[in-house]
Amino acid sequence: MAFSEVICLISLLVSNSIALRSYRGDQVISTVAHTKSQLNYLHRLETSLDLDFWSEVESIGQNVDIHVKADTVDRVKRDLSSIDLEYNISVSDLQSLVDKEKDVQLNPNNNSNQADVLRSYVTHPVMDHWLQRMASECGDRCTLINIGQSFEGREMKVIKITSNSSTGNKSAVFVEGGAHAREWISPVFVNNLIYKLIIEYGVDSSVTLMLDNYDWYILPLVNPDGYQYSHDSERYWRKNRATTIFRDCVGVDLNRNFPSFGMSDPVYPKHPCEDTYGGPFPGSEPETKNLVKFLLGVDKLHVFLSFHSYSKMILIPWSHKMKPTTHHSALKTAGMAAANAMEAANGGKWVVGLAGELLSYNAAGTSLDWAYANTEAKFVFTFEMPPSRSPPGFVLPESSIKSVVDTTWPGVTTLIKTIINTPALEDKYFVSKGSSKGIDMCYCELIFMLLFTFCYI
Repeated sequence: MAFSEVICLISLLVSNSIALRSYRGDQVISTVAHTKSQLNYLHRLETSLDLDFWSEVESIGQNVDIHVKADTVDRVKRDLSSIDLEYNISVSDLQSLVDKEKDVQLNPNNNSNQADVLRSYVTHPVMDHWLQRMASECGDRCTLINIGQSFEGREMKVIKITSNSSTGNKSAVFVEGGAHAREWISPVFVNNLIYKLIIEYGVDSSVTLMLDNYDWYILPLVNPDGYQYSHDSERYWRKNRATTIFRDCVGVDLNRNFPSFGMSDPVYPKHPCEDTYGGPFPGSEPETKNLVKFLLGVDKLHVFLSFHSYSKMILIPWSHKMKPTTHHSALKTAGMAAANAMEAANGGKWVVGLAGELLSYNAAGTSLDWAYANTEAKFVFTFEMPPSRSPPGFVLPESSIKSVVDTTWPGVTTLIKTIINTPALEDKYFVSKGSSKGIDMCYCELIFMLLFTFCYI
């Protein structure tokens, strides 16, 4: 047995010995604020350590899903009723969904079995070992690049996939997954994308076209620490595992930490206990720094794709404000082509539009906005993948993975084909390559952080 396989096996045994948090009796409550006072009340609830808001609270009329712990369910229901805020119980026992999630039997004889990685939710060591093996078996067409380490020291690995006839003059596509730990379908889909690009080149016409026109750089796990923690301890963990100024408030939302907009932005989450906490300053996290540095070094980056869940949406910039970009029309056209292809593949109805409008809230510090504002990429998209809203949540049974992959894949191939056939777009402003703009904390951000610390301690 190879040394790497021994490490994977030990990691699996350790992971299985750690007691997972039980969600027995926890509920998901869905509600809509119809008045300003009701909206303000939900804002106050959002900072409560007992509640996990799966939807950010930004506007009247917006549906909000709230994960409520078993011991606070009755209190929250009374409080909502006291201000005439109607609600529905979307999930009566959250643990029942978690129990149904792992419904595919893993191969006990191979901890990086192909089928396991592509059709089930494996741990980070297993996924990492599989990625190394795929890169090795791919030969000269693939290169595995270590772009840095996470907060807890895990390597962040990008696989570069090219065609046999790569000339070095092609533009590039970058794909990221697993930024939010609990969105397990994201890295699984990205792994399937990697597999298809490697195995089906020269066999499938769509894959061949995609690789003959672009070099692909793919990072399956932006957040390896949080992802592993969601397997070992808390299934619904979202952030990374960085320490903060509060001992009991761990983690930063990596998709609020990209240095495209400063901390003075009113939509930038500032309390470390919030699930959407964007960090002490933009670009503070090692995972974000690694990714920013890497992307600024990618030549001719043309397409940026980010995969999240849960919903059926294709988001285009901006997300920090509800205004279109210079290339909105081309982005919307390509996105609609992808949505139609997924619907035709029995993937259901997908919607396409500005991130802020479709999500009903503004979000600063996202990779979507950063990539559009700071790289050469003009085609920038976030796929919010299933599960959808019935019931709401991030749990998708493993038996449903194949269906999601099979119906989402046509969207990706159609998107890329549409972009290939789109006439050259006008230039946009972007930060010069190699710039570290936004990564170094400026004096104003330092002052802000000190004032924040003084107010909350």
